[in-house]
Amino acid sequence: MTSFAPDVVAMFAGTLPLGPLAEKGVTGEAYSRAQAETPAEFKSRLEAEGKRVGWMDLMHYLPATDLVQVGRSYEPGTTPKEGLTRRLRGDVDAAAFQAFQETASAEDRDEADVELRHWAATGHFVGDRLVAVASAYPWRGTQIADIGVLVLPEFRGRGLAVRVVQRLAAHCLAQGYAPQYRCAPEHLASAGTARAAGLVNYGTWAVLR
Repeated sequence: MTSFAPDVVAMFAGTLPLGPLAEKGVTGEAYSRAQAETPAEFKSRLEAEGKRVGWMDLMHYLPATDLVQVGRSYEPGTTPKEGLTRRLRGDVDAAAFQAFQETASAEDRDEADVELRHWAATGHFVGDRLVAVASAYPWRGTQIADIGVLVLPEFRGRGLAVRVVQRLAAHCLAQGYAPQYRCAPEHLASAGTARAAGLVNYGTWAVLR
């Protein structure tokens, strides 16, 4: 049987306080395991119960049996065929990150929520140009690190999203955090990135209004 980090299991038991989510008009949340029902079935059930769904995310995690292997597989400093993947630093990479943000669309920036100021960030450079970024921050007082990723459109389809997510996941693990990757159910490409990075869809998170 596949097992996951204790904080992941506890979260799906509904034990987390809303915290800052309450300031965004969130009144509650609900969780459903992936094997129990599809996201569409989950939403229909909640609405039948009279609950108003604000948004939903598929929640992806590394199985506990894979945690050590991922930490060993993506060593810092390895170089792919094109460019270089490395950790980002605010004091060194601010200009490159600003240029990256200015090139990306507002919609992509909002969806990905990647920031150099986050707890940790990894980027991929082609020459001096930053073309892909994954960043993470601790999730609601748990030992879970929430990861977002963004690749500039002209560099998509080259496996860079998977690469920066895997490298960042290894860093999170080294710091004692279980990587978490969220995406909307309709974002099939993003869910594909999670799978290719070795993350498993544990279930669906619904935010209630």
